[in-house]
Amino acid sequence: MGRFRVAILYLDKQYMSVWIVGLQYHLKLFHVIQNNLTAFTLSLPDALSYITGALTTTTYVEPTPNVCEHIMYPQLFEELKIIL
Repeated sequence: MGRFRVAILYLDKQYMSVWIVGLQYHLKLFHVIQNNLTAFTLSLPDALSYITGALTTTTYVEPTPNVCEHIMYPQLFEELKIIL
């Protein structure tokens, strides 16, 4: 009952101790990060296609209907105009 549930992670001569509950939390977080990275990777061609078309205009360009829904195109357009 007096023992703590701690994992010790070693890398060469350095180590880090982590509470098991904290480790479980971070493992679940990695799943979320992996999903976000996958969505980003899949949406990259759509974003690049939109950017190349939007760079030549001064008014907002509506994206084609079949593009990735994970991209906030109005915000992307505003960011492009601030940079340029």
